[in-house]
Amino acid sequence: MIHRRQFKLKTLFVMIFVVAVGCLVVPPIYGFLDCMFHGPQVVYFNERCERIVKTRRLIGKSPEAVVEALGEPTSVYEYGDRPGHFTLNYAPYPGFPFAKFQAHFSNGKLSSTELFDA
Repeated sequence: MIHRRQFKLKTLFVMIFVVAVGCLVVPPIYGFLDCMFHGPQVVYFNERCERIVKTRRLIGKSPEAVVEALGEPTSVYEYGDRPGHFTLNYAPYPGFPFAKFQAHFSNGKLSSTELFDA
């Protein structure tokens, strides 16, 4: 006599629930750990931004040229006491402000970059 295991609908719902919860929980945890320990995605993101700045020779260029090359920044930090001095921040994971690429401006021109800023 052959016994077949019958697949239950309840088992299917449990499996779907586990996969759904995993899809919602795992990516943010991975992003947080990647930022904290400079994992592969963070390294790739920062090095890619630096490579774009170097190949397009953006040092000394306007903020518009940098935004055109790198895209919209995640955030902008303005130095209130020094007009024309500000920093464009590019975060690999916008939800976590760690390990970001920074483009520093002096007198309205790109003066330097910084990788993996905390």
